[in-house]
Amino acid sequence: MKKLILPIALTAIFLYSLSGWLGVFKEKTIIYNIFFILNIVCLICLIIASIYGSFIQIRSGKQVSFEKEDDWQLSLEHAAYIGITWIQVAFSISFIAFITSFVLIRDSHPKIVLYAMLLFTLSLITLTIATYLIRYTRPEFKLPDPKSHTYQQELFDISDQGLFNMYDDGEKYIMLKNLYKLY
Repeated sequence: MKKLILPIALTAIFLYSLSGWLGVFKEKTIIYNIFFILNIVCLICLIIASIYGSFIQIRSGKQVSFEKEDDWQLSLEHAAYIGITWIQVAFSISFIAFITSFVLIRDSHPKIVLYAMLLFTLSLITLTIATYLIRYTRPEFKLPDPKSHTYQQELFDISDQGLFNMYDDGEKYIMLKNLYKLY
């Protein structure tokens, strides 16, 4: 139940803000309504991302058979990346909404600017802690300390702790092929 508190709280905030907006829809300007819709869309994106995060936390503790482990791990990684994508979408929308509302309507509707700033801060915080979703998918993976003098050697080390030794040959081939295309 503790893992579902964030999606439930965000949904309650969404429903409350939606009910307040529908009552004053005709009384406000179109710019106010556009920025309010942007804030609601950002909140919806954060709700979806928190649902995916809760889904990952619940499913990561599940024990599966050896035959189904690859499919289960793939679905867990897929859900984690979808959740992170929703967080990035929410961050982009909230950043645009905050900057443009601050420039355009900070004097006439400061409440919308405040909401946009709060959603921007919330999406920034969730974006920084989104790396924990990846830790659920690959708990044994740890990046070396970037301040270390031997960072590059530790990153590409031949030992079992190296970055490329956690992948099999097919995954290495696909990564290097795509890196070559990118180059």
